[in-house]
This record gives sequence, C-alpha cells and structure tokens, in this order.
Amino acid sequence: MSREMHKVKSSNIESIGYDEGTHRMRVKFSSGTLYEYEGVTKEQYQQLRDAESVGSHFAKHIRGNHAGKKVDS
Repeated sequence: MSREMHKVKSSNIESIGYDEGTHRMRVKFSSGTLYEYEGVTKEQYQQLRDAESVGSHFAKHIRGNHAGKKVDS
C-alpha cells in the first residue's frame, strides 16, 4: 500500500491516504491512531479529501459503511 498521506483540514482527522490497487483508504486521526478502510473507491476518497467538512463527510459516508481496522503506523 502506498504510504503517502495527505494532510486535511479537520479537528478530528490529521491525514488520509489511498491505494487504488487495493481500494483501501488510510485515515490518521488527530489522536495519532491509524485506521484502514476497505472497499473505498477513488471517487469516495477524492470526495472525502475535497469535502468542506472532512470529519462530517467521513462520519456520514465512510464510518459504518466500510470495514475498518486499526493498523500500526
């Protein structure tokens, strides 16, 4: 998986990254915790990255809709 992460403006999320080959998105929270979400399309990743409110978009469209697991950073 690509380890490239992109900083986002959010009080809860520090950065996000995406791997097109596996359709997995990584989300690093402000707490430092890193999660990986499966089955995320490139379009969904781009919409999250470009959202006016990254945290709200994540809560509405990613969390609960995609399997997520905590990973070691």
